[in-house]
Amino acid sequence: MTEPLIGRESELRELSELLASDARVVTLSGPLGVGKSSLARAATQSLSSVEHVDLHAVGAAEALDDLRRDTDLLVLDGADGVRDALRARVARWLDAAPGLTLLVTLREALDLPAEHVIELCPPALPTEGFSGPAADLFLARARRARPGYSPSEAELPILAELVRELDGLPLAIELTAPRLAVMGPAALLHRTRQNRASGALERALAGAFAALEPEEQAALTELSVFAGGFSLEAAEQVIEGPALELISRLRQKSWVLAHALPNGEVRLALLGSVRDFVRPKGDARRIANASARHAEWFARWAERGKPLATERENLQAVLESVLAAGPVTARQAEPALRVLIALSAQDRRPPDARYLAVLDAVLAGTRDSGADPVLLAQALWVSGMARRRAGDAARALGDLGRALSVARTLAAAGVEGRVLAELAELLELRGEHGAACEHARAAVAAATRSGEPRLEAAALTTLARVEPASADALLERAAALAAGARDEASLVEIELARAELSLDAEEHARAEARVRAAGEHAPTPTARAACELMRLRIEHDRGRDVAAGYAALASSAREQPPGAVEALALGLSGLSAAEQGRWGDAHALLSSSLALPELDPRPFFTALARWLDARVLPGAAEVAALPAPPGSWWARAAARVLRARQAPALPAEALVIGPLGRWFRTPSAPPVSLERRKPLAKIVDRLAEERLTRADASLPWNELQAAGWPDERVLPEAGAHRVRVAVSTLRKLGLGPHLLTRGTGYLFDAGVPLVRASE
Repeated sequence: MTEPLIGRESELRELSELLASDARVVTLSGPLGVGKSSLARAATQSLSSVEHVDLHAVGAAEALDDLRRDTDLLVLDGADGVRDALRARVARWLDAAPGLTLLVTLREALDLPAEHVIELCPPALPTEGFSGPAADLFLARARRARPGYSPSEAELPILAELVRELDGLPLAIELTAPRLAVMGPAALLHRTRQNRASGALERALAGAFAALEPEEQAALTELSVFAGGFSLEAAEQVIEGPALELISRLRQKSWVLAHALPNGEVRLALLGSVRDFVRPKGDARRIANASARHAEWFARWAERGKPLATERENLQAVLESVLAAGPVTARQAEPALRVLIALSAQDRRPPDARYLAVLDAVLAGTRDSGADPVLLAQALWVSGMARRRAGDAARALGDLGRALSVARTLAAAGVEGRVLAELAELLELRGEHGAACEHARAAVAAATRSGEPRLEAAALTTLARVEPASADALLERAAALAAGARDEASLVEIELARAELSLDAEEHARAEARVRAAGEHAPTPTARAACELMRLRIEHDRGRDVAAGYAALASSAREQPPGAVEALALGLSGLSAAEQGRWGDAHALLSSSLALPELDPRPFFTALARWLDARVLPGAAEVAALPAPPGSWWARAAARVLRARQAPALPAEALVIGPLGRWFRTPSAPPVSLERRKPLAKIVDRLAEERLTRADASLPWNELQAAGWPDERVLPEAGAHRVRVAVSTLRKLGLGPHLLTRGTGYLFDAGVPLVRASE
């Protein structure tokens, strides 16, 4: 009996339907180890009159002539070595046996007119947590050798990385997962990375690679410089020779994978195992040249303002190209610096905070490389901008000061204007209003000298923020410049700055009109989210409860880099809750907000969190004042918090569950936020509902699975595992003494009082 397939339900259904139809030749194609043989066995195990022939070790065409063909279905498994000979015989076989159907597995389809091809790709890899088809298959195979294995929360990210290291390939998983019977996940991941060359998959790759033509081998090694996927256009810039023809041939032979994007474009990729295998096979100079072409292409690509999300891995590879041992040359450094600078151009924000460590290495590695000093100054500007938003004012000042010195030495007016504007923003946040105004005026002067209308518009917008008395005239001039340059992003920023001024003056209708005007120009989801955030702030100032709106916006903005909208929306949601005296809600939301690197203005939310500490944490020091950021809106909000009356006190000895399970507080402990862990929040909410309805009843895993992941259908074993991991996580977050196991179910301890904060 063949084991049930995991993650191949749709392919199994399609193959079974083809075998039940009048199809004469069905081919399963795909890369090595993708599971073609297993799918063929699963689809034919219940059929009669089937002949299975394993051709993996057959290389002689003559072996085909001895095959038995007096059957309804002939399964030829692993026909790569005899593909051409088989292709030449198929038509004759089918004519001689009208009732015969062929099912063939091989990497490259036979390319016959009557052939039906099912192409297999590796199962989906884990993205968040450890779930999905590849993860489920890994656990199932691990439990064959280690029955009852249930990974801890600490093991989950290691297992996810291990499955990604294996590319999710079923063969690699089959060979690797059983080793968990004798070692832990971390050791297995280390062994897998160290011993790639000795594995069965690698030996199979070696044989298949040797069968390629020399120009195909060369092209494949050049493609190994890509990280993640790539487009044909990018590949044409990297490969020496006829790229389209070579990639088409490699695609047919399953060395290059492809999938269609929603917009109709085709995305190409190499499996990680293929990339790691072929890279050492290539000529070092050829690969170095391919890497240089790759870096130059993606530097130009980023500078053209293309969407960053699709090429984030390749951009990261360009940045990391300067981290190799040895001196960094200008040829290596300049594309990396150009990428860093381009990453900050979209949405007028610095690159994702996770690039900061790479940024440090780039700046350190390129200091004496001979790289263009203007690029170095621009990179320091990016670094200062990123550090200001991360709350590191001291290092931001250092980077911006160095950038300003270089820009002035080189008379680079454009860079000088950008750096001065950023310094003005930083000084205003520090309360140094006079210095901020001085730097903002200097930024406008430098931007005007540069002759860049977009830069001048941005500098004028900064000056308007720090000199609100002149803001109307400054922003009108900025809008004219941005409109002339057709700069939609600047127009959004300018209209939102106008809305901010109207909001400070409590001119709500006028502020709404400005937000609508900004929305007409918003070119990206991030810009549209910024408009929605301003609209909610207007409603907030009118005294309406918009905490739910802030939370919904934070959730929808979660997938949009660089994360600033999510951080600010969570912080404002906490501010709104604090104004209403809902200290637990507010504390949990601010904890989630402060955990994000892009929170701006961080000092105010940090002060608010400390003020709340004294209200929810025993023994915390009292904070009497809330230093608000510049602007009357913030001052009014801070005053409302200080005037707020706390909601009725909840019993100190109770287990408190926040609205919708978004946070909880165990007796004599601080609130724990689940705002960014929606499945866990839903499980907590369902457990609380059951506890208040039926005090001593437990909930089985399938009900908690349905509560946490209501729109997903998974195999029972995978669902039970998910719930076990969720419960383990909740216990480690503080619910350990209160979240009990009873039989196959879970419940909150009936001996501890439980209340909902909303009550």
